[in-house]
Amino acid sequence: MTQGSPDRCIRGFSTEGFAKQADLFLAEPAIGRQARVVRRALFANAYQVEVDAQGRVLVPPLLRRWAGLEGPVVVIGIGEGFEIWSAEDFDQAANAEQDEYAQALEALARLHPPGAV
Repeated sequence: MTQGSPDRCIRGFSTEGFAKQADLFLAEPAIGRQARVVRRALFANAYQVEVDAQGRVLVPPLLRRWAGLEGPVVVIGIGEGFEIWSAEDFDQAANAEQDEYAQALEALARLHPPGAV
């Protein structure tokens, strides 16, 4: 698990999924400031957690505080992993992203028109 920066959520991955994400962050040479900043954001805030017999994980307190998880939460799948949001923050983000989502769908439709193989 790690911070979902720049979103105020927690992102969780399997060990393999985290390794793939790490590879993306390690693709740029650490000599560049931006590469160092994003590496710190990912690795300094990453925690390995164990899944218990009932399929639950304990979210580390620092991540819970950072994501504001003090009341109801929303857990969503994101393909390669999952995100945990405070319900209020998720609703705000989802509402704010509606136009951007529609534009992204239109762009995908232009790249992959219906019936194209």
